[in-house]
Amino acid sequence: MESYIENGYAPSEIAILLANERLHGNLVRSFIAQRQINANMAISLNMRQSTSGSWIKSLSNLSSTQESAEAILSFATHPMSVNWLNRNIPKETPELAHERSQFDKLATILSDNICRQTATSGLSAISKNCEQIEAQHALNLLHDICKTFLHNNKQRYPLKDWASELRTLADEFNIFDNPPFLEDPGLKASISTGWKNFIADIEETRIQ
Repeated sequence: MESYIENGYAPSEIAILLANERLHGNLVRSFIAQRQINANMAISLNMRQSTSGSWIKSLSNLSSTQESAEAILSFATHPMSVNWLNRNIPKETPELAHERSQFDKLATILSDNICRQTATSGLSAISKNCEQIEAQHALNLLHDICKTFLHNNKQRYPLKDWASELRTLADEFNIFDNPPFLEDPGLKASISTGWKNFIADIEETRIQ
């Protein structure tokens, strides 16, 4: 593996197949860590099951369901969305400043307010009807950052433009470079590289 890297191959282009991952996986990981090899660990889960993948899926559902209450609940309370909200809540807003470091409490507030509006759709509409000001401001933040992507998804436009807008949102939410919720930190590089390559390939397509 070291020789391949020395010859210019990216870690994401090198694969080591194990006959029994449970039996040999930890041994290989320990060896790579001991030798300090810059390697991407193999992904032992479906990409859609990763933190990044589930966030992209929740964003897609938000668009495909015309921003249903259920889809908004899934997207707004996703760990990556709540993490972004905690970073972007205005410090000058006292109601929200108190919640900045309280990840679980913010997610609970959002859940409580959205679940009361199952017959309503649209981030903007639901935020107006929220009883708690914290939920109103949080949903307004999500609406403002996502509105261009959601609006364009209702139109017919090139796939590569869709991928570029998805990348812009993904970078804003920092889902590739700093996924803090992965159960196994060793998978971080592989998951990030996989999704980046996937979006880059779509951006290069000529399919309309």
